[in-house]
Amino acid sequence: MKNFKSVFALILLLTIFNVQGQKMVMTNYSHNLIEHFFFKKATENLSTPNVPPIINNRKYTYRYNGKDVLVHFNRDKHIEYFNNKENYIVSKLNYSSNKEFTLTIIESNLPNFPFGKGTKLDIKITKIKRGWIYYESTLKGYTWEGKMKEVF
Repeated sequence: MKNFKSVFALILLLTIFNVQGQKMVMTNYSHNLIEHFFFKKATENLSTPNVPPIINNRKYTYRYNGKDVLVHFNRDKHIEYFNNKENYIVSKLNYSSNKEFTLTIIESNLPNFPFGKGTKLDIKITKIKRGWIYYESTLKGYTWEGKMKEVF
């Protein structure tokens, strides 16, 4: 009977610790989700250069010639990957606000790419809706609109 009580107490303790561990994991997970969406929503209305840009440390895709292009942004660099990461364009980022920035090409191995090192592209984010970033790009006096889908 004494062994039965000891085993029962041990099982009870392990169950309590397991439930507490799961509760901590769920609390941490829900906190991260809330923080992600709150931070994202809060930054959508800011427009000062000292605020982290909306696109900071995020990945997106867009379609080019019927194929997906993966785009990765971090604080000061932008990389577009083509052909399953076989080809790329690397650019330096210069932010004028959290929704406006200039890309300056640093390097590229994309075949037949008409722009070289130092070419600048101005981008203004015009709308964010359901995981899509809508933007307006200007290059050498020509302006066009585009969109990219966030990849999680």
